[in-house]
Amino acid sequence: MKQLRLFSIIIMVLFILSCSTIPYSGMEVISETEGYNYFIRNKESNSLIIYINGSGYKSVLGLRDHNHKWTETTLSNPLSQHFRDSYNILIPEKLDFSPGEIYLDNPEVLSKSTVQALGLRYSGKIDSFLRKNNFDEIILIGTSEGGALLPFIYENLEYKNEIDKMVIWSGGGLSQLKEFQILRDSSVEMPDQYRELCGQVTEMADTISKDPEAIDRYYLGHPYIRWSSFFEYEPIELIKGIKIPILFIHGELDWSTPVESTRIIEDSNISDLFDFYYYPKMEHSPSSVSELKKVLKDIEKWLIG
Repeated sequence: MKQLRLFSIIIMVLFILSCSTIPYSGMEVISETEGYNYFIRNKESNSLIIYINGSGYKSVLGLRDHNHKWTETTLSNPLSQHFRDSYNILIPEKLDFSPGEIYLDNPEVLSKSTVQALGLRYSGKIDSFLRKNNFDEIILIGTSEGGALLPFIYENLEYKNEIDKMVIWSGGGLSQLKEFQILRDSSVEMPDQYRELCGQVTEMADTISKDPEAIDRYYLGHPYIRWSSFFEYEPIELIKGIKIPILFIHGELDWSTPVESTRIIEDSNISDLFDFYYYPKMEHSPSSVSELKKVLKDIEKWLIG
């Protein structure tokens, strides 16, 4: 099935970052009741970054071949490489996925592609890890779908009081219904077919509402059951109750999650603890190694304060 990957931060061109090192070197694979956690240990640090990756029906780490060689990695790889010298890194796997595997068109997976199912599984895996491990500082970072889900994940954490900071990258605060309505009329460049499909979102929302549990009917690469959930979910409503520092990152040329979805949070003046970094030439994700490195360094500086 050909898919438009709206929330994917799979950056194939950035795979060259791992050419000189083995992807996820030294990573521990932890099997929990809730599924897999991936942990990169730094014995010299007592700070932890928890990273939630973007959308897709494959492992949050990427894909491996039959010889267990990585053929594709996600942002999980360069992000963990960048921060591993100063932080411990925890990467919760999506749902019941296994490392390096793909689950495209899997009915059981599609039925769980909702805000509630994804978010609660992530929070459960994080809680399971924190129940056994103590850190002086804990930071949540989420990109794309992971960024959009981060407020929900945080809200449902048993150990939420131990979280010190959050970074929401290309996540936004609006429902995806409202985001597509913005994109329909946006001046940002995007494929004509994609803009046309965004233009149909109001009518599609009505169609989806009549069959909200469908996993065999699709719009923009995802089943109706997913959209019926993400069309209603408004992260900003949960963000209003968050009392810890948050860094919001957004590319101004983003045609998956419009930058307006983050600007509305800034314009709402919710908290003096929130910071907003905008990148005029960036789309949904970095398109070059230099652009990625800049964003990661900006995050690093913000975390240090």
